[in-house]
Amino acid sequence: MIKKRIKRREYKSVEQFEADVRLMCENARKYNDDGSRIFNDAVAILVSTQLSAILDSLLIRLCRMSLEVWRRLRRLEVIANSKAAGVN
Repeated sequence: MIKKRIKRREYKSVEQFEADVRLMCENARKYNDDGSRIFNDAVAILVSTQLSAILDSLLIRLCRMSLEVWRRLRRLEVIANSKAAGVN
């Protein structure tokens, strides 16, 4: 199903694709024995997608924090340059 939807370009967003992958993994866990290769692979995919989401969130926070630090440093630089030039 997922492969067909990719080939047909049916996914309009990453979230739609992720939802199908999550459903596939949940079904793999539901209908296969705990500890089987398929069950374990499904768990690994779910864990890696959750970890990826966490890392994405952390990266976004880091970028926002870096931008704020850059803005503050830029303001301080402008103030220092104004004082050095004798402008108040």
